[in-house]
Amino acid sequence: MEESLEEGWEGFTGVVAPREPAHPRGVPAEYVMWPFDVKLSYRGRPWCTVRLEVGYDEIGDAEQADVELAPDVAGAFARVGLPAPGPVPLMAGPYQIAQKLHRVSAPGSDRARDLVDLQLAVGECIDYDAARRVCERLFAYRRLQGWPPTVVKGEGWDSIYAAESEGLDVLPTADGAVSWVNGLIGRIAGAGGAPGA
Repeated sequence: MEESLEEGWEGFTGVVAPREPAHPRGVPAEYVMWPFDVKLSYRGRPWCTVRLEVGYDEIGDAEQADVELAPDVAGAFARVGLPAPGPVPLMAGPYQIAQKLHRVSAPGSDRARDLVDLQLAVGECIDYDAARRVCERLFAYRRLQGWPPTVVKGEGWDSIYAAESEGLDVLPTADGAVSWVNGLIGRIAGAGGAPGA
């Protein structure tokens, strides 16, 4: 990435600056993301800084990427006179869902924003059987809570959820989203080759 940023694209260049990682209580160091600031310049002048978090490839999540370019991204580039960028590799849906379910269901979690992300991710398309297999592997690998979990609304979730969901087509309350995500967990846990499915 550093070489690509240095080489640049259409007048944009950048540098990567490491940041201090978070130290969340009760989370093993190997699960903490590595944070960076990507400082972008346009024609040699500072333009903006983008925060980037890099995680570990725990259970093969980096081996199977979905390669996509959202139509609205291509349109945004066209509106400012830039060529559309190529498709980019994205973490495959079942892995994203498993990671967000793990975070939002962790004891003492403050990840109410994952309730929003999950509704948006699942709103497109979900392979419940693939999600179940990945969830089973991820929860077993991390060994912090069992699969399937039950999500319990945490302290401060109402205000976090309200801020994160503003203007989005998701459920209006944290309580409704918690109920929805527990239903989602039930559908995933009961999918495909699950015992008793």
